[in-house]
Amino acid sequence: IATYPAEPDVTETTDRNWVSGKRVEATTLVAESGGSGLVPAIEVEWYNLERKSIETTRVDGFELSVDAPVARDGPDVNPGLLLVLAVVVVVVFVAARVFRWILPRLRARYDIRQKEREGTEHWAYTQLQQAMRRRDYGGVISAYSTWQARLPTPDASEGPALQVALANVGRCFFGPAEETHASAWFELSKVLENYRAQHVTGRKRHNSGYRLAPINPERPR
Repeated sequence: IATYPAEPDVTETTDRNWVSGKRVEATTLVAESGGSGLVPAIEVEWYNLERKSIETTRVDGFELSVDAPVARDGPDVNPGLLLVLAVVVVVVFVAARVFRWILPRLRARYDIRQKEREGTEHWAYTQLQQAMRRRDYGGVISAYSTWQARLPTPDASEGPALQVALANVGRCFFGPAEETHASAWFELSKVLENYRAQHVTGRKRHNSGYRLAPINPERPR
């Protein structure tokens, strides 16, 4: 049983030369569990002016019974739930340790693969196409140099076409003619596609193919 004492209520009165007062104290009892017990007695000491002595006033205690279920000392936890929680904690701990061990290795492997991918002709050509879509002339020149460095040995007859297309884009890049500007970018895109199809895609198909044996091989004499 919980006890909640209230603030004391004190009043004083004065009648000529006579002063009197009253003090009232109250306590609220709240049942928190089933059971029974004894409310202790209350004793108050006061000074008797007539007898010139300290006297004690007593109020006897009383028994109190609460008809309700008895509260447990701790929370009502299912043992099966505790086992499941323990397994989850162990799994999470092991997974965290494994993740901390494997993450640096995966990161290193990813960095290696990324560097290998960025060193390919396909990646360089993709960067060149993105710069062309943005109409970024400076980015096109930078990406074009990187792409040229990763190409197979180009045919000299195709080099001038690329140079002319790049020069046309550079010439009209800051010009006011919008149609000429768009046509120059379109021409550069077309020349690049043809150039790559002939010197990269075509070369790959040629290198990856195989030749059939002759139908009538010449017999040795």
